Amino acid sequence: MEDTQIDEHKENVRRNRTMKSSLWKWSTLVLFLLLVVTVYMNGFPRFGSSGAVDRAVSFVNEELLADVAVAELVSSSMENGFYKIELKLVPLDARLGEPKNATIYVSKDGNILFPTAVDISTFSSSSATTSTGQVSNTSTSTSAAVNNAGNVIGNPNASLSIIEFGDYQCPACGAAHPTITTLLADYDGKVNLIFKNYPITSKHEFAQKASEAAECAGVQGEFEAYYNTLYENQLALTIDDLKKYASDLGLDRSAFDNCLDSGAMAEKVAADQLEGINAGVSGTPTFFIGEQKIIGPEKLETFKAAIDAELAKLSPEIVVNATA
Repeated sequence: MEDTQIDEHKENVRRNRTMKSSLWKWSTLVLFLLLVVTVYMNGFPRFGSSGAVDRAVSFVNEELLADVAVAELVSSSMENGFYKIELKLVPLDARLGEPKNATIYVSKDGNILFPTAVDISTFSSSSATTSTGQVSNTSTSTSAAVNNAGNVIGNPNASLSIIEFGDYQCPACGAAHPTITTLLADYDGKVNLIFKNYPITSKHEFAQKASEAAECAGVQGEFEAYYNTLYENQLALTIDDLKKYASDLGLDRSAFDNCLDSGAMAEKVAADQLEGINAGVSGTPTFFIGEQKIIGPEKLETFKAAIDAELAKLSPEIVVNATA
């Protein structure tokens, strides 16, 4: 991006995301493991204990906590064939709270980093796969960190909400968009969508300002139209594009431009992202439907199964009417 103001806004958001350290809390780390989160670091020879541990700590500092916090090595030991690494995470900005402890694991060759390890030696499951034999991306959400505040698409008084943490430049989010549109039509009035911003700026340079632009459109009562426009035009999200869409939708351009250029919505976007981090969101799109959590652009049937299950908890009659 060429606009220096945008760079400043992105920097502010990155600092607001300092709470990434929450990702290392045990509750969130467990969710990470359930999503089979691993970080691959290929192309290097095998390391001894010191080399593998040092490499893991360097990766955390340079790739995960850059400009956010510093991970200090406390201790390391061998456990079940992996190096167990105890860290102390120290925020760079004291206003963001006290240092936190974290535990990570790295393979002996130093090539695979795990956010944590969960002991499942005593666990047994009667149904661990879907009918196709693939591991399901649907899980039970144990987080109470997600609330129903946000931009609503559909009936604001719907019985159930689909909460989406999305990135407007994310291809997977764009792939999921038609499915969500279909769901809102199929469950008309019974289910709505609440969108929360989760721009992954390390990969998508236009995502942050796109999120801010959608919030600016929401101020003028046009969030839904602007949300749809962004997902339908993911390859054109420059500042000029964002302002053009405002004109196309008949928004007050002066008010919109001032909102976008000033970064007035950067704090709102950062708050959404922090909420997602605390809820265990590690990528986009991530959906919360009642107690169900769905990762990625899953099939329509997967979403409907989750919705029907949650509606049934509220009232069996709702499901009968929705699927008739």
